[in-house]
Amino acid sequence: MIIAPSRMEPALIDDPSPALRAECQFLIDAAARLLSVMPPDRRPALRRAVAASSAWHSSRIEGRLCDRQTFLEAMLGSGERDDAGVIDECLALSDLHEQAAAAPCGIDPCDPARIRALHGMFCASAPRTGGSTCPGAFRQCDVEVGVHVAPPHDVVDVFMGHFQRRFRQDWLHGDVARLLATATSHHRLAWIHPFEDGNGRIARLHSDAMLACTRDCASGLWSLARALACSEGGIARYHGMMALADRPRQGDRDGRGNLSLAALETYALWFIKACRAEIERRTQTAGSAQGCDLTTALEL
Repeated sequence: MIIAPSRMEPALIDDPSPALRAECQFLIDAAARLLSVMPPDRRPALRRAVAASSAWHSSRIEGRLCDRQTFLEAMLGSGERDDAGVIDECLALSDLHEQAAAAPCGIDPCDPARIRALHGMFCASAPRTGGSTCPGAFRQCDVEVGVHVAPPHDVVDVFMGHFQRRFRQDWLHGDVARLLATATSHHRLAWIHPFEDGNGRIARLHSDAMLACTRDCASGLWSLARALACSEGGIARYHGMMALADRPRQGDRDGRGNLSLAALETYALWFIKACRAEIERRTQTAGSAQGCDLTTALEL
């Protein structure tokens, strides 16, 4: 049986509902308020604190737990590390989140070679916890995640080529389109499940890089990983919404792809609302020195 990459369609929401458009604009407005209260000289410190928060929450989503204070001490180069493997993972992720949020827009975040490089860097920086026997290489085995059966391993490269064509930045026009592409590409990359392990963490790194290409979203000054982990309903809600977007098409009025357009829109609306809530939360502390302090990053 031929497994065509069209099975991951719809990839984009070409005609978003008024509610979805409005929510994207609310996010853009919230990001503008965050930028207005954050003095430029404090932004580098905040970006480092946000990257640390992203790393900790992204690992937490995967069940890779480490003590907050021990992690922050490691970030500062001090303290004992009984759970060094998980700490190394968080340290590696923190560096990568900071780099992803600062990526120049001329680099296509959807280039499969770049996504493989992200995976390779993560595994190389945290060899005991990266989980993959082939860092930076697409998987050579078939996988099931819950009830979702990922594409066979021998067509992953074909699906990733389709992924790049559908989400390439020069075909996205305007910040609303880029925000929605960030939401839907986050799911579709996880749906392809290109690597043996680390797919969730790589998807969240990729989303940071997508946000860096969205001019008006205050990239790097708030944590997407924390938004997903700490939205109403927590990590269970995040996993539930990702599973919802796996749903097959539900009849002739549910788009024209293999997957459900209605489910993708519901997921995207949740994703954008979660991000806006995180931006608004960050705005409340951004103007203070404490809001940029690495040692309190995970508490704020």
